Amino acid sequence: MDDYDVSLNHRGPDVKGGFVAHLHDALRSAGLNPFLAKTSLVKRNPVFTSIDAALEVAMVHIAVVSRGYAESKYCLSKLAAMMRSGKPVIPV
Repeated sequence: MDDYDVSLNHRGPDVKGGFVAHLHDALRSAGLNPFLAKTSLVKRNPVFTSIDAALEVAMVHIAVVSRGYAESKYCLSKLAAMMRSGKPVIPV
């Protein structure tokens, strides 16, 4: 498991290929190690295990709120986990 500085939470169909990809690249360019499920998953780990582990180690969480974000039970569940972590949560 890598040490991630930032975890990115978003609804994939809404923003994965555009805004979130650009945000991920900008964070990397700034010297940060962001967790993005599409590029950061640990091989041989179930997707949710990798995401939960990233939520634990990341120092900051970014929730990219899009049109369909609140319709996703998964996104809302991860948002609740981010809030419970006690770490900063930045809504975008």
